[in-house]
Parts: sequence; C-alpha cells; structure tokens
Amino acid sequence: MIIYSDVALTFLKEVRAISLKILKYEMNLSFERKRLLFNGYYYPLDFVVFEHPTILGQYIPGKYQIQINKHLIYKTNNQTLQNIIRHEICHYLAHVEFGREIDAHGKEFHEICRRYNYGKEVSSA
Repeated sequence: MIIYSDVALTFLKEVRAISLKILKYEMNLSFERKRLLFNGYYYPLDFVVFEHPTILGQYIPGKYQIQINKHLIYKTNNQTLQNIIRHEICHYLAHVEFGREIDAHGKEFHEICRRYNYGKEVSSA
C-alpha cells in the first residue's frame, strides 16, 4: 500500500534529497527531474513511501520505482536509511544496466555494489 500524508511527504522529500546526493556525489551520475542519465539514455526513477510489516525497501522494475517503508520515518538512524537507499539504487542500476531477467541479489547486483565500493552494510541492507 502506498501512503500519502504530510509526514510521509516530508519523509519522501528527505529520501529524494539523500538519493540525489548519493547519485551525484558517490556514483557521479546525473539525475534531473525524474530521470537518470545512464550510458547516454534517460531512465525514469520514482520514489514512494509504502507500508509492509517486514520489507524496509524495495525496487519495482516495471515501474522504475524505489519504495521506502514508512516505519523508517520513526525507527531508524540516518546511516541505516542511507544504506537502504543505496541498496535500492543498486537494484535500480542493475536493472537498467543488465535488464529485468536477473536475480535480485545475484552477481549483477553485487557487481554494482562493488563498482561503488559498497560493502555488506549496503548489499545486505
């Protein structure tokens, strides 16, 4: 379920701001409006807040959408939130670079994590 509230929208702005810093300063990638420039092509990327009892974040390939659990609004520190966002961005980049028919935490995902020097704190976030 996708959540809409003032608190969720404020959190979503924070998630977007963190994501843009990660994309620009850690990954050296260009993101404008809702599109990422990757290998000469623009790809959509959207962020939403969702609710689930156990999943903290997920990437939905068919929608080019990163979803962050609303429970993180109140129950996490900034470093953990950043690592979850990095983890989901790595899923997104694996999808964009290698296609949809890859294992979620397969070699392509781990290759993206290694490319940006992310360790277990990100790959298993």
